[in-house]
Amino acid sequence: MNPVRLWRDGQGLLGAEWGEGQRREGLVPVRCFPLSAAEGWISLGDREGREVLLLETLEGLEAAGRELLLGELSRREFMPVIQQVLEIHPEDADPSEWRVITDRGEARFTLPGEDNVRPVGRGGYVLSDSHGIRYRVLDLSKLDTHSRRLLSRFCP
Repeated sequence: MNPVRLWRDGQGLLGAEWGEGQRREGLVPVRCFPLSAAEGWISLGDREGREVLLLETLEGLEAAGRELLLGELSRREFMPVIQQVLEIHPEDADPSEWRVITDRGEARFTLPGEDNVRPVGRGGYVLSDSHGIRYRVLDLSKLDTHSRRLLSRFCP
């Protein structure tokens, strides 16, 4: 497959050119999954949500196009990374109120239950609060002792 070239169109959305002269504008990138493979499986869809192009990997993208795509994804995705867990109250019942420090500052949220915590990769977790906002723990083993103790019920 010929390389994909990306740019920002006149409306501020992504444009792409690939293959034998195929070209589309007004594209919206969405990470398919998994979170552990953040450098691939990115769908470029039209405004109605129909997939136009699937990037299995970002290899082969020009540096400017790669930077544009990753910047666009970071604006669309809001997933603060938990760096420290200050408190969980109550520690042994659901729902629980959390106070954490993230890469975007201090946050408070309600976790409905243990089912809202899912493992991702080696030592990582994603927590979904009562409003659907997701928080990431990149590597449980790299958190401080107090945070790991509080998380032990949710992240075995």
